[in-house]
Amino acid sequence: MFEDGRVEVHPMVAEIFREPRPVQVDLDALLIGSGRGFIGANGLPMIVRAQGIRLQAVDGAQHAWLRTNLGHWVGLVTFTVPSQLGDLPCRSLLPAAAFRLTKPDDGSESGPSSPGAS
Repeated sequence: MFEDGRVEVHPMVAEIFREPRPVQVDLDALLIGSGRGFIGANGLPMIVRAQGIRLQAVDGAQHAWLRTNLGHWVGLVTFTVPSQLGDLPCRSLLPAAAFRLTKPDDGSESGPSSPGAS
């Protein structure tokens, strides 16, 4: 999306990273936190528990911060969701609470290091 370097955006709208930043995505917080009424594991058949999508922390890469028209910052993040049936590659917009940097930001990127820092 931003790899060709031709995109010019105002810093109040987006921060695009030259090199993706390593992050950890909390799938449990992302999906269960949505409050959609998930079933407890004890009430599920063994096949579902064995082969369902694993809700765990996974490594990913943040490519940008993007600002919504309501002023919220979301991260453009790529990650892989593990499953017994095969890993599912994802590229998604995530709220800041769903992922975190895996190493401290060294300040080498221009613009805000976290949403709303500018």
